[in-house]
Amino acid sequence: MSLSSTTTITHAHLRTPLESQRNIGFDMSMFSIARLPLPKKFASPERQQIKGLNFETIATLHFPPPTWLNESEYAALQPQPSDDNAYSALFSLNLSIYDQTIVPSDWDDMCFFLYGLVHPYALTWKIEPDDGSDTSSDVQNYTIPPLIVRDLCYQPIAARMFNFINSFPTVSPMVTFTGPIVGSGLVLLRDDPLSGLLDTQRKCCGFVQLSTFITPGNPTKPPFRRSHQVQVFVIFPIHVNPWMTRCKKMAERQNTQFQPNTTFNCTGRVAGFLNHHIMVHPPQLPKDYVFIVVPDS
Repeated sequence: MSLSSTTTITHAHLRTPLESQRNIGFDMSMFSIARLPLPKKFASPERQQIKGLNFETIATLHFPPPTWLNESEYAALQPQPSDDNAYSALFSLNLSIYDQTIVPSDWDDMCFFLYGLVHPYALTWKIEPDDGSDTSSDVQNYTIPPLIVRDLCYQPIAARMFNFINSFPTVSPMVTFTGPIVGSGLVLLRDDPLSGLLDTQRKCCGFVQLSTFITPGNPTKPPFRRSHQVQVFVIFPIHVNPWMTRCKKMAERQNTQFQPNTTFNCTGRVAGFLNHHIMVHPPQLPKDYVFIVVPDS
């Protein structure tokens, strides 16, 4: 597997899997559309990053920001955009392609609809160089968030059919998950003005604990066969419409609905990535994406 400087950390800190299965939440499923580079087959089952998924490619997923994120109160939620890639993220897409012949030309300018499990925090695999490669013979750390697509849950889409090909896709990925609430923004976001949120808004948002069970091709090597934790930031933007009307009762409540250890079920769109600097307990790596999710209901 080729290693990119954007996804390799020579001395990466290896994450410790969760020891207990209690109160860790379930995995997060994601529907998305992406252009995919030609995938590469693993040399052997033992080298597979996810057991049973024999191909991998680095996928760039785009997360078009909603207009309400440009409002002054919400602007600090996302890292300040420094380039055109501020609203995109790299994932290691692992998928299964068996009994098929890959024709490179079939992948040119082709978009795919993807459905799979996403783990937005970066995990590290020990990668051996490919035979005959001109890279170092040493084992290297490969650190990147994984996207796991099983059972042929990907479908090609001819973007050239649409008039908006230059801005395709135009909608952000959708996710669904269930997990315990960690706490509300009143406790887990830094105080105004750093977060930019008023107290009424901070009580209408919070963090949910989730986990992804990872089984690498060799379960005795990192990231090991076990659950890995991830948190997602859920927000009802009550100071902009339509949520100003839809969530009026929530905003008028004296207490927050984001009570710790309460199970939270959610289907919603990913609005972007939360700025680590406004979190009381940020994740440990810059490559860890904390999804900002707005529930559909």
